[in-house]
Amino acid sequence: MSLNATNLSVSAGGQRVLEEIDFTLDPGQIVAVLGPNGAGKSSLLRAMSNEWQAAAGQVQLHNEALIHWDARQRATTLAVLPQRTHLNFDFTVAEVVRLGRTPHASGQQHDTMIASAALARVDGIGLAERLYTELSGGEQQRVQLARVLAQIWEPSEYGARMILLDEPAAAFDLAHQELLIDILQQLGRDGVGVLVVLHDLNLAARVAHTMMLLKGGRMVAFGPPAEIVQPALIAEVFDVEVSVTSHPRTGTPLAIL
Repeated sequence: MSLNATNLSVSAGGQRVLEEIDFTLDPGQIVAVLGPNGAGKSSLLRAMSNEWQAAAGQVQLHNEALIHWDARQRATTLAVLPQRTHLNFDFTVAEVVRLGRTPHASGQQHDTMIASAALARVDGIGLAERLYTELSGGEQQRVQLARVLAQIWEPSEYGARMILLDEPAAAFDLAHQELLIDILQQLGRDGVGVLVVLHDLNLAARVAHTMMLLKGGRMVAFGPPAEIVQPALIAEVFDVEVSVTSHPRTGTPLAIL
C-alpha cells in the first residue's frame, strides 16, 4: 500500500510545471520536497491530491488510480494542508478543527473529542474558543494543522493514511518548528505516509527519511538526507555554495552557507 506517482506530468497556464515525476510514498515514510521558487513543489502536492489533473502519467493510492476514489474514501485516507487556507467566517478555532471530521460518520461527541486532542497536539488547546480570524498567522497555521490531523486521526478502512503538507513550518517560531518535527515523526511511527514541502534544508534533513529535490519541474534527486545534502547537489539545485557537517545533537547533515 502506498501513494505513487508514475511518469507524472502536469500543465498549468499552458506550461508544463511538472515533468515525468516518478516516486513512491510508503506508509510510515516521511518524504520532504525541496527546491527553489517555481520548482514545482506546490504543483506536485496539488497533483498528488488530485486537485490538479495529470497531463500525463497518473497518481495511485493503494494500487488504484486516485481519480477513481470517491470523495469520502479519499478524505478519510488522504489529508492535505495547502500553503494558504483562506477562511473569512467568524468560526471559533474549535469549529475549524472539527471541519476535519466532516468526512466521518462518527458522531458529534466522538468528533469533538478527536478535535480537542488534535488541537492539544499542536499546542493550541488555549485557542479553542477564540475566533479564527483574530489569530496570528502562526496560530492559524497550527489550527489548520490540527484540522488535517483530526481528519486522519484514526485508521482508515480503506488503507494506510497519507498526509500532504505544503510549507507547514512557514509561520512557525522555533518552538513550534520543534513541535512540528515531533508531530511528523510520530505520524511516521504511526504508519502514516508524510509528504511535506519545506524550504529549510536543515529542517528537512532532520525530519525526513527521504528528500526530493525539484528544479524546473523535474526531479533532480531522491534519497536519504546523507545522499542529498551534498555541496555539489545543493549548488546544482539552489545555485549556492554550502559546507556540510553533522548536526551536533542529531547527527543529521547540516548545510552551512
